[in-house]
Amino acid sequence: MKKILVFIALCTLSAKLFAQDCTQYFFMKKGRTIENTTYNGRGSVMHKAEMLVENVATSNGSTTATVSAQNFDQSGNPRSKNTVTYTCNNGVLVIDMSSMMPNDGNFKFSTANFK
Repeated sequence: MKKILVFIALCTLSAKLFAQDCTQYFFMKKGRTIENTTYNGRGSVMHKAEMLVENVATSNGSTTATVSAQNFDQSGNPRSKNTVTYTCNNGVLVIDMSSMMPNDGNFKFSTANFK
């Protein structure tokens, strides 16, 4: 029982230590690719997104990643392409969602940081 408690304590401590390290987020490594595929109940592809981390820079303790994203429909045809900015500061990850909004139409979008 004592070994289990020590193991749980070590896991909790290591998780807290890594939580402050922005390089542990998967969007914070240049050249990394991320693919996200959504399936319906029958197992058919509904949507696919491919992302590539183009650049990662650190300044004044804040790490910023520039990620290019391409979206595809269920047939594999390209739908949209955009660039998303992820910023990490002291273990807090902020995503600029305005870049994910379509440019056509009457959209208004504002951002705020919530803690």
